[in-house]
Amino acid sequence: MKILKFKNKSLNIFLGYSYRYKWQMIAVIILSIIASLMSAAPAWLSKKFVDDVLIGQNKEMFMWIVGGIFAATVIKVVSSYYSQIASNFVTETIKRNIKIDIFSHLEKLPISYFKRNKLGDTISKLTNDTTSLGRIGFIVFDMFKEFLTVLVLTARMFQVDYILALVSLILLPLIIRVVRKFTKKIRKYGRERQDTTGKVTAFTQETLSGIFVIKAFNNTDFVIDKYKDLTKEEFEQAYKTTKVKAKVSPINEVITTFMVLLVVLYGGYQILVAKILHQEI
Repeated sequence: MKILKFKNKSLNIFLGYSYRYKWQMIAVIILSIIASLMSAAPAWLSKKFVDDVLIGQNKEMFMWIVGGIFAATVIKVVSSYYSQIASNFVTETIKRNIKIDIFSHLEKLPISYFKRNKLGDTISKLTNDTTSLGRIGFIVFDMFKEFLTVLVLTARMFQVDYILALVSLILLPLIIRVVRKFTKKIRKYGRERQDTTGKVTAFTQETLSGIFVIKAFNNTDFVIDKYKDLTKEEFEQAYKTTKVKAKVSPINEVITTFMVLLVVLYGGYQILVAKILHQEI
C-alpha cells in the first residue's frame, strides 16, 4: 500500500513507522470518531430541549434529552480514554522502534564517522530526534480528534443557519495564515536551538571526559567561560522561540473576538428584523 507523502520529513517518517500498526491506528480513528460525535451530541440535543421542552412543554422529551446528554457524556469519556491509551501505545512503540533503528545504524557506522563527529552531537541527535518524532505522533492524534469535532459542529452550524455559519468562519483563513507563518518561525528557531543544545551536550561530554587534562593544565576558568557562552546562546535561542509562541495567542484572540462580534452583529440583526416583521404582521 502506498503511503501519502508530505512536505514535513518527520511526519513522513512517523507515518512510515505507523503503517506497521495499522490495526491499532484504525482502532484509534474509530474511537476518535465516536468521541467527536459524542462531543457534538449536546449541540443537537440542546435544540430539541428548547423546541420540545421549553417551547413545546413536552415533559417526556425532557427525560429523554437529559438521559441522552448523560449517555453521550459517558460514551465520550470512555472512548476518549481508550483512544488516548491506544494512541499513546502506538506513539511510544514507534519512538522505541526509531531509537533502536538509529542506535543500530550508529553501531554499524565506520570509525571515521565518530572521528568526524563529536560524541555529544551524536547523542543529542539520537535523543532530540526521537523525542521530536514522538511529539509529532501525539500532535497528529490530537489534531485528528479535534478536526473531527470541529467538522461535526460545523455541520451542525450549517444545518441551523448557513449564513451565520459562514459569518463565523469568514476569518478562519486569516487564522490559518497567521498560525502557518509563526509555525515556520518556531520550527526554524527550534532547529537552531537543537543544534545549540547539541553543542552544549558535546562540550559537556568532552570536558568531563578530559577533566584530568583540564585540571592538569589549569584550564578550569577557560572551560567555565566557554560553557557560559554556549549556555547563553542556548538561552537566547529558547527565549527567541518563546517570544514567537507568545505572539500567536494574542493575535488569534483578537481575530477570534472579531469573529464573535460578527456573529453577534448578524444574530442581533436577525432578531431585530424578525421582531419588526412580527410587529408589522
